[in-house]
Amino acid sequence: MSIWFAAGIFGLIAILYLFVSIFIYLFNGYRNNMVKDGFLILMLIFIGDMIVRGLFETVNVSNTAIIIGIALALNSDKKLIN
Repeated sequence: MSIWFAAGIFGLIAILYLFVSIFIYLFNGYRNNMVKDGFLILMLIFIGDMIVRGLFETVNVSNTAIIIGIALALNSDKKLIN
């Protein structure tokens, strides 16, 4: 909540846009990818950490970078192990 109030109206709009775009990316990854469990877990972590926890206490935004990184790794088409 502190980030939402400290940034003003434009910061609030930017953070909400970021949250919505991350959620849409995770949802599309869940629908279109073979690793459905991974995207579902990331979506639940994102909702639980950012939305639910953010309503009551200060949220560490660096967790979002970890969620995005894991989602990008799950969505890659390259096979690293032959």
